[in-house]
Amino acid sequence: MIRPIGTVKKEIRSLGLDTCNPRSTIGVIVRGGTYLDGVVSFPSSGNNASRTLAKRIIESEYFPELRAIMQYDPDDQLDSTVVERITKLPTLVISNDKPNDGRGYQCFQGDLGRLWVKTRLESATLKKILSVSWTTGKLPEPLRLAHFLAKLKVQKGNSHEVKDKFAKQPPLWADKFLQFCPKCGTTLLPSKQEKKVFMACVKCGYTSSRGDKVVSRLSHERESIIVLSREEQKIRTLPKTKADCPKFSNREAFYWLVQTRGADESSTHFFRCTNGGATWRENS
Repeated sequence: MIRPIGTVKKEIRSLGLDTCNPRSTIGVIVRGGTYLDGVVSFPSSGNNASRTLAKRIIESEYFPELRAIMQYDPDDQLDSTVVERITKLPTLVISNDKPNDGRGYQCFQGDLGRLWVKTRLESATLKKILSVSWTTGKLPEPLRLAHFLAKLKVQKGNSHEVKDKFAKQPPLWADKFLQFCPKCGTTLLPSKQEKKVFMACVKCGYTSSRGDKVVSRLSHERESIIVLSREEQKIRTLPKTKADCPKFSNREAFYWLVQTRGADESSTHFFRCTNGGATWRENS
């Protein structure tokens, strides 16, 4: 009996497995289709590969929060039924093209293309998982990253997390293809701020200072996003008024009142420029 998924949340944790590397199976743990939780490597183990892999998945630190496993296995090296039976997690075997032996596969047509999927999940649950995790490229994000690393023959030992190493000492290919947040290790995505494009972390708000140089090397099919801090989000909900910004040539600002002096005295007006973000105050 597999572990029930229940409600498919936007940050459902999935493990993507890719077997294209002959020496090891690369695994990537992603929340939804955006947050990178970790990268693991499982050495190939011969005839009992599926059973051994499943046991190592259970032993990993990520297992308690995993809700699904995805396999990109063109040569059928793994037995998904064995992996599913041992881990008790729903397993999805996914392919870009219709397999030669198409028995058990169903076609899923999404906004980014077509996938062939073999799973015991109900169609409604399958569609929800794919709609959350398939955000860019030809494969769902856990498999897209796993396949990318497997093709580069990344070797990081026996089921060890390498996210921190990517963040602190990115490999040579990271500058051209994949960027990680130096604070939390999440995959950086393009973000546009003040007419400049940067790499931004949607988890902690980190923004790279490299600008267009890095982004020009990336191909991303999603719309650019602007990452706002919680403070900035609150400010943008405040009322606006006409006010001359002392720093920028702008005559509109957000405003709020704060009692900075005695209770018997008037409040202090704070202003935040809607264009450049400069902040100033005026005493009533």
